[in-house]
Amino acid sequence: MYTVNILNKELDKANQRLYVLTEFLKDGVKSFERAFSFAPNATLEDIKRTLKDYVAELESADTNVVSIPTGAIDYTTAVPRTDPAERAWHDNYEKLKRVQELVTLGVLTGNEAKVVALRDKVKADFRAEYIKLI
Repeated sequence: MYTVNILNKELDKANQRLYVLTEFLKDGVKSFERAFSFAPNATLEDIKRTLKDYVAELESADTNVVSIPTGAIDYTTAVPRTDPAERAWHDNYEKLKRVQELVTLGVLTGNEAKVVALRDKVKADFRAEYIKLI
């Protein structure tokens, strides 16, 4: 279980960003610090939603890591992705996750035409059977 503390916050008026420095503790032990970037008018609820989503990803990753063995892996038994649409959606999804990190860091605002187009494409092309890819 993660606990999150806000260590510092800074409003950067020149770049129109609100930076929030957080500390993540897992089971009461400091794990790491991470800075988040928000629109300058972000509310506490906006910050809480972002942190909730981020912690959910961390907890999911913790679960996944446990299921991955160490040592030699027989990769030849892996089932290839054969559906080109599925492969294209997954590639776009992974790209969107990387772009979202740039938004979080304040490099992008998230309102750029290419970012919006990518987000819309991922939404439009999604099929329920792709959940297994996430």
